[in-house]
Amino acid sequence: MLDLYTQNIVPENFKNVRKAVLENLTMLMEQYFSNKPMFIDKNAWELYYHDELAVNTNVCQQTIITMYLELNSASNKKSDNITKAKKKARLSYDAFLTLKAVKKELKTLLLQNLSSYNTVEITKFSILIQNNEPNEAGKEQNLIIKIIPCFTHINQDNKKGIIYWDDTMRQVEIEYPKLAIKNYNTKNKATKGLYSKYVVLCKTLFREEKKPYTLPFEVFETLIYNVPNDLFQDLSVKNAYIILNFLRNFNIKDYKTLDEQDYAFVSLHRSMSALYVKHVISKIEKGLKHLR
Repeated sequence: MLDLYTQNIVPENFKNVRKAVLENLTMLMEQYFSNKPMFIDKNAWELYYHDELAVNTNVCQQTIITMYLELNSASNKKSDNITKAKKKARLSYDAFLTLKAVKKELKTLLLQNLSSYNTVEITKFSILIQNNEPNEAGKEQNLIIKIIPCFTHINQDNKKGIIYWDDTMRQVEIEYPKLAIKNYNTKNKATKGLYSKYVVLCKTLFREEKKPYTLPFEVFETLIYNVPNDLFQDLSVKNAYIILNFLRNFNIKDYKTLDEQDYAFVSLHRSMSALYVKHVISKIEKGLKHLR
């Protein structure tokens, strides 16, 4: 019975669409950086995915592709003239090409090169592309692409991640996306695929209770990641309640992020809300009662 609730949703022909998006955006990025001497080196920037589709936990029809544009160039850094605001934000460098400038310039480049079916806007952290181009059947794809420009960040434990912020630098985000995906896959293997199934189950139950248009990536994945491996016994309502009981009793301050470099819901540098998590757990519990 629970198998019906653990099927991730992948829109038709989406793998081809996703591949085409990456190829097209990569060409545009190459064009963008071609006239910037500090980014000539082939390792100076990288464009890659980090979303629920990368770990097959998508349960909503709405498709959002999230990509990081990671900038890693020593020649882009200025001297150690650190402003008071940057000290407060715990940043250790200043850059010639800022994230604000990248977003502004890329918006112009995208508008010049994308078809009229696309709209482009700048948000707090990202460049948002909405594509309403009809597919082969003549139906709008309603595809959203989010590109987050960021700088390479290496923490005190020599773990490589990324860092980005809003234009005021009042909100700083630090993530380790590649490490998060690696840890996700490691746990899924250790639990013989049950970790992934319970993530999708919880998302599906929440979706049926709240009818959301989309769901945020990493919140559900993080919740279930913190469940000890030995609690994943099988795919059953009984085992689902064992996992739910753990979530209800686990201290909100003790949840680690997928990358295990920070605490998920009490961090200065992650935007996951503790209040939202409590709401999520209550809706999962309500959904499970309907499965009895």
